[in-house]
Amino acid sequence: MFVAKAQKMSKMRWYGPAIAAVTVLCSSALFAQGFSSSDVADRKHLDLAGKPCIETTGRAVPLASNPKIQSHLVTLNNRCIDRIKLKVCYYKTDDCMDVEVPGRARKEQLLGVFPQLQLFKYQVKEQF
Repeated sequence: MFVAKAQKMSKMRWYGPAIAAVTVLCSSALFAQGFSSSDVADRKHLDLAGKPCIETTGRAVPLASNPKIQSHLVTLNNRCIDRIKLKVCYYKTDDCMDVEVPGRARKEQLLGVFPQLQLFKYQVKEQF
């Protein structure tokens, strides 16, 4: 009986990592999106609870006329009442854009257009 339990436990140990790997690989959130990067040392505007005012998401959207060409969009959501000036760049490049997001507003910024490049990395720096 102990041997049967041990065999069953060894099979269960294999299923857990396999299920996690399949979940990550099949996740639609993994594909066609941008990844943000920010340094811990960067200054940020904070709300009263101490959370960052700006939330960002990036996504690649295919053009209607040619689905092989992707537009890289960065969505900036300002949860605070202050107008915040930002610099949105491709990660570790000088290809940047200055953006102002009004208080309690959401703004979508086109970062670039590339053929068949779904994944991209960007960084957002707040200007003071």
